[in-house]
Amino acid sequence: MKKHFKININKKFKFKFEGIPDPYWVAGFTSGDGSFNIKTTKSRTGKVQLRYAINLHIREKDVIVGLSKYLNKYKNLKEETTKYIYYTETTVAIQIVNFSDIINVIIPFFDKYFLQGQKRLDYNDFKKVSKIKKNI
Repeated sequence: MKKHFKININKKFKFKFEGIPDPYWVAGFTSGDGSFNIKTTKSRTGKVQLRYAINLHIREKDVIVGLSKYLNKYKNLKEETTKYIYYTETTVAIQIVNFSDIINVIIPFFDKYFLQGQKRLDYNDFKKVSKIKKNI
């Protein structure tokens, strides 16, 4: 016996962000939507910049603000909460590039709360570069 369902595909559901329940949520969310970037310049000094980032649609601003507050609370990021939040007309992002915050907050956090899948491999490379940069 077949059952038929009526689904209105034009109906938009409202998302209400209610906070971050625990650090494993951050690890899981980062595994899906986060990135660990290594940027180099072609100068004589060969500058290397590390960046932890998550970019979302502007309608998900509350998620990024909540994440920023959560990480700030986790280990007292040096900068104010909104310092790492960037907006465009259609997107919002958290981008942490301060090397001290990478070493003292981001790396200890993801060493304790593991990432999954390919993102873990990206993080391992990110961490290796941070060790090299720290020792230079």
